Amino acid sequence: MILGDISGAVALVGTVFAYHPPRQVYIDRTKKDILLELEYVGLFMYTTNISLLFLGLGWPGSGVPWNSAKVIAPIVTGGVILILTAVSDFCSISKRPLSAPRLFRNFRGYASLLIVNFASGAGPSVCTQTKTL
Repeated sequence: MILGDISGAVALVGTVFAYHPPRQVYIDRTKKDILLELEYVGLFMYTTNISLLFLGLGWPGSGVPWNSAKVIAPIVTGGVILILTAVSDFCSISKRPLSAPRLFRNFRGYASLLIVNFASGAGPSVCTQTKTL
């Protein structure tokens, strides 16, 4: 618990003193224009597939067996919607898709970003585990 608090404080201080974002990135557009550029269908599909996958993966912990239709149906449906979301994202004509194809052109940089993101999320849970498995 102390380690998480210390690392959080160091991150906060580092962000305050070292991060200087650009002041007006969208000076030529209004907030309404920016909101109209978003891909709402992809956002809805992404939210739906994540909810279904978590629902299907969470039910077995509450006494529902893994081979039950109550578990299998949300997992399969969420997986299918996940694939449809990816196809929709790459075939989209939206100006601001959820996963911009330019991210995947620089695969090494994107993969390193994913690794850092995973490590930063898994680190606190690994460091603060109280029971041995």
